[in-house]
Amino acid sequence: MDNTTFFLGSNSAQGFYSLYSDFASRPGDMLHIIKAGPGTGKSTFMRNIGKAAEERGYTVEYIICSGDPDSLDGIYLPELGVGFADGTAPHVLDPEFFGSTGDYVNLGRFCDVDAVRTHREQIAGVTRAYKAQYHTAYAYLAAAGQVDAIRGSAFQTPEILTAVQRRADSAVRREFSGKRKKIAGQVTRRFLSAISCQGQVFLWDTLTTLCPRVFCLENRCGLADTYLKRVLEGASATGADAIACPSPLRPDVLEAVLFPTRGVAFLACEPKNAPECQDLHWVHLDSIPDRTLLRTQRRIVLENRKLKAVLLDRACGHLETAKTLHDELETHYRPHLDIRGLNGYTKDVILELFG
Repeated sequence: MDNTTFFLGSNSAQGFYSLYSDFASRPGDMLHIIKAGPGTGKSTFMRNIGKAAEERGYTVEYIICSGDPDSLDGIYLPELGVGFADGTAPHVLDPEFFGSTGDYVNLGRFCDVDAVRTHREQIAGVTRAYKAQYHTAYAYLAAAGQVDAIRGSAFQTPEILTAVQRRADSAVRREFSGKRKKIAGQVTRRFLSAISCQGQVFLWDTLTTLCPRVFCLENRCGLADTYLKRVLEGASATGADAIACPSPLRPDVLEAVLFPTRGVAFLACEPKNAPECQDLHWVHLDSIPDRTLLRTQRRIVLENRKLKAVLLDRACGHLETAKTLHDELETHYRPHLDIRGLNGYTKDVILELFG
């Protein structure tokens, strides 16, 4: 399997939404949870382990930060059943069974806390300002989520939903021919996109690497979620393993479903955002409602799309400011980091993992 990149957290209409309970959770997996302050090398530590794993031919799953996509929040080595994850806020983590399913990695010991304490007032002030920016961003995201939910309400009639499900059933028969199996396929949950300080980020390379064949679903009427959930249910019943990708704004709604072993994905997508791949197909869900209903709802749908875009843009602006404040926060810690000690420890971990 190719190396992949996903998100496990989301800045959503519900606040921070976590999928970390699904990470490194197979039977026999061991999750090492990293505890340390900002700017003390957590991301670099994991990135160096991932690089060492790749050099030795191991598959690596990289988990990037939804707040700052340039930062790493976790890595998973499936052949070894080993994961590392940043266990600090907002995705605070603890092992389900300490010593059996996970443990702690204290990188904070490489930071001179006595020296950091001299910056106490500055750290407290920047931290308060940083959290305030997230609070405001989440208020805008909550509003955007409500607007998005309104979008498809007029089209959620029994007749329309039945027609959508029939199309999904047809896709399952075509792409996953075979009888239902006693053991359903395994479903893993990951975010394929994020609302971040860099705007809305979508991991197109992950999608097209895992699934060269992509079905894009029209979604102006908000019908893609019904289709995706039906496909996921039907394909899983045939034993197909899937990666279910919730919407970062509304995690109760699916954005995509990937079937890497079959090389096929289904994605809610606008034409202007379609992925670049040769085997691309469109599913025209917006043609299912009758023209009279579409005509009466057209203005409302367009206005709500514009309103949602404005709210998301405002949220991303506050996330960008939060990132600037977080960078400032790191400057109070980074000078007091024992880099030599951290690098030596990293080498010891790599030696222990790979020999």
